[in-house]
Amino acid sequence: MTMKNTYLLMLLLLVMVACGQDEWPSGAQSEYSTEVITFSSPYEAGTRAAALRDGSFQMGDKVGVLGYCAARNGNVDISDEPWNTKRPFSYPDIFYNQELTYDGTGSWTYNWTGDGSIGGLHPWLANEDYTYSFFAYYPYASGAPDKAGERDIVINGVNMGTVKLSGENDRSDPTITYTMPHSNGEDLDSGHDWWAVPDLMLAYTIDHRKSDGSVRLDFRHMFCAFQFRVNNYNLYDVTVSDLYLSGGTTSNPRQGFYKSLSVTGQESGYSVGDDVYIGRFKLLGGRTTKGFTCPAATINADDQLVPSSFDIVSKETGHEGEMIVLLFIPNADGKLTSDGNKSLRLELQAQSEEGGDIDADVSMLLEDASFKPGMRSVFNINIVGNDFIIQVESEDAWEDGGDSDIVFE
Repeated sequence: MTMKNTYLLMLLLLVMVACGQDEWPSGAQSEYSTEVITFSSPYEAGTRAAALRDGSFQMGDKVGVLGYCAARNGNVDISDEPWNTKRPFSYPDIFYNQELTYDGTGSWTYNWTGDGSIGGLHPWLANEDYTYSFFAYYPYASGAPDKAGERDIVINGVNMGTVKLSGENDRSDPTITYTMPHSNGEDLDSGHDWWAVPDLMLAYTIDHRKSDGSVRLDFRHMFCAFQFRVNNYNLYDVTVSDLYLSGGTTSNPRQGFYKSLSVTGQESGYSVGDDVYIGRFKLLGGRTTKGFTCPAATINADDQLVPSSFDIVSKETGHEGEMIVLLFIPNADGKLTSDGNKSLRLELQAQSEEGGDIDADVSMLLEDASFKPGMRSVFNINIVGNDFIIQVESEDAWEDGGDSDIVFE
């Protein structure tokens, strides 16, 4: 070891001794501590989760964690066995719905108040051969559960659904259930707020030992996303004043969008609940605000028509200028509604001084389309004369092998 490295090591030890058990240097949880449990996630600023709504985790984002270690089979301590062996005998003895807060640089901080806390952090247990398993969800649901065991997710004062966790003393794989905040709706005109659904993500790490260091949480998306763009192919301005997406039927039995999902343990997929909601999402409701004007197309130097385009952003109070992204739960077959996407409809109203009006309420014809968790689909609304064509682009291929062109006239 060089003199320089020896000096740095001695300096680090002095800092840790000076801090004692009550405080750690800022940002030192994952770098310096070997006696406490710490967490990290891949740090890719501006790109993480970019397929859906929110981009990378932001400083202050919160997740919830359940942590397991101790297990006994009769009188035999099997805490050092793999998770798949000991899980029938394990309960969340390390953490139960522990809140973690993202620090903006790839690490998660927390405050644990149990016996033996080291500056608010949970120490590793004495036996270094013990294995630990952690199951995490985003966003965090705080507070005590109601009678049904559900905890509200509240972000910036907005109720964003509920999370239900398996019990604090339940053994084996935990189950995490999320339910959307949308009311069931009385008819297809029932409105739902697109921004009230979070980018639900889950992560797990099993068979982690103290010697493995910081616990890495790799989150995966549970919803698919819809984004909308208008392209004007006319040589005159077109104003889009109203745009709605709706789904569901009021028939008996009622059919609609899937409202809840449940994941157990290391399950790669999920099960959708029997509950559904009907109604519509307002992308633009602009008769009173004059909507958005898409400028006329142009002709380039090669005498080719170049359409003008704009992504549809919100005009809603508190969400002005935000990209409108709808999040849905696809079932195992990639369908968003219990009638296999048949009831998905798009309502559009547009006006122009030269081309007249478009006023349409039509099926989206997505019965053969399949959507996947973590997949973002961009719906290009191409206005040509008094007709519009929907072209769907996706980061993943459709099951039928290509993009879909849907023509409304």
